[in-house]
Amino acid sequence: MRFFRLFKIEDFRYVRVLRGANLCAQAVLAVLLVFGLNYLASQPSFRFRWDIDEAKSHTLSLESGMFLESLVGKAPADTTAENPWIRVVVTFPRSDFGESREEAYGKNMMRKRIVALTDNFRYKVESLGVPGFIRFEEGDLVKNTRLAAEMEKNGVRKIPADAAVVVLSRKRCAVITAAELLKIRRDDAGNPSDVDGFRGEEALMAAILKVADETVPVVYSLIGHGEFSPESTDRSFGLSSFAEQLRARQIRLVTLNLREHKEVPEDAAMLLVVNPRIAVDKADEKKIGRYLRERNGRVLLLAGPGRDPGLDDLLFDWGIQLADNFVVEKDPAKLLYDGNVAVNTISVPAHKTTEILAEQKIPLVASQFRQVRRDVGSADDATRRVQELVFSSPGVNAAGVPTSWGESEYRTPPYRYGDRMSDVPGPVSIAAVAERVAGTRLGFNIPGGRIVVVGAGDLASNAQLENGGNKTFLFNAVNWLIDRDVYLNIPPRPISDFRLNVSMPDLFRVAWAFALVPAAVVLLGLLVALWRRRI
Repeated sequence: MRFFRLFKIEDFRYVRVLRGANLCAQAVLAVLLVFGLNYLASQPSFRFRWDIDEAKSHTLSLESGMFLESLVGKAPADTTAENPWIRVVVTFPRSDFGESREEAYGKNMMRKRIVALTDNFRYKVESLGVPGFIRFEEGDLVKNTRLAAEMEKNGVRKIPADAAVVVLSRKRCAVITAAELLKIRRDDAGNPSDVDGFRGEEALMAAILKVADETVPVVYSLIGHGEFSPESTDRSFGLSSFAEQLRARQIRLVTLNLREHKEVPEDAAMLLVVNPRIAVDKADEKKIGRYLRERNGRVLLLAGPGRDPGLDDLLFDWGIQLADNFVVEKDPAKLLYDGNVAVNTISVPAHKTTEILAEQKIPLVASQFRQVRRDVGSADDATRRVQELVFSSPGVNAAGVPTSWGESEYRTPPYRYGDRMSDVPGPVSIAAVAERVAGTRLGFNIPGGRIVVVGAGDLASNAQLENGGNKTFLFNAVNWLIDRDVYLNIPPRPISDFRLNVSMPDLFRVAWAFALVPAAVVLLGLLVALWRRRI
């Protein structure tokens, strides 16, 4: 009886102990509940996102989702979480102590967007239920020498200084730089004025598709007619830098003499023809024509003025005319100090090959240009689409003379507009594309052959490749020709950046304003507790 008397309800010492234990148990259970909910939220089978943002900035586009789902079936059989097929490594550095406040803020915001982007991709990938399909990591290219070695092994010989994201498969590697993640708005003078959007989803999806494609496209460079050689290191007539850039993008470049082959090889993803100084003979022209027509082939032709490359019948069939003239440019802003000419008037709407040139207002640069236009005399063809891409400068001077024109008698300077009836007033088209699309009863379009023609023979030469937007345009053209342009439909996301600049007194006033209600509640609780004790 004495034992039970110790735990009588009238003994308030034990009641207080039990009440304290009860409160502790409630606190522990509340903490466990929070941790349990977070653990379940981290599991793909329990996680659900609802993007209430009007711009859907936290959700991947439908195109990206479809591409990721289509890649699942291509993953190797031995893919596991420990042995992933594709790795996405965020290498964008954190801010340093020596940087200014503005630089540190910009770098932190950029890294925050990149991490948020990879988190969106991780959520989609985890929902597909294939462990190791794509693994997302963070790394430092300076400290992580193993990562740098893997990149070098997979073809990246020189790591860009502004590398932001590295995408690795077991055989291939793609590097996304910080500049490729942003869409830059430029002023009328062509200078960068503001960031117009974040194109990280487009760039990352392109890199994933690139490393996931185990096949290596083969590009054949035509020789035998005085073309520029991909094996030559000559600055004016060599293509060795262009060939090296193709190899860095996992594209194999092989020379081809059609006189030694009955047809264009079966494995040809594209045929490259760079400034033939001797007209391509009719037999070779027919082989290229059959390749385009019967096998949905792809051709990139660069041909400067002063030479007859042949291929007249082929170009006529594709609705393009390579005019025998020379584009005279009188706009001082287009005449460079080294004697080159820059053109940057892009067609509206821009083609996929020139979208970046139009957005960033960067020109094509060459020593000379000739006119490449739609052939109005070619027969109508419902399956053929022709588009002119880039033009010389528009407008006229004070005397009413065009700022640029196509000069037919370019062998006898000086050049004056109107001396000959055949002069073509500007703007003069210097590049064009043509493609054939066959419709079906179901409403789908079957892609046919494609051809890009540029009226500049040295655009891809070692001396000109890095000038202006030459490299950007050429590799956009290559990607479009070999069907690597599928991801270009993903639009850039708008950047919403809100900053609050306040002084310390302002912060104190805000703090006091927000502290009044909690302080009043605490004070009221203390008063109630004291009042109950007195009762």
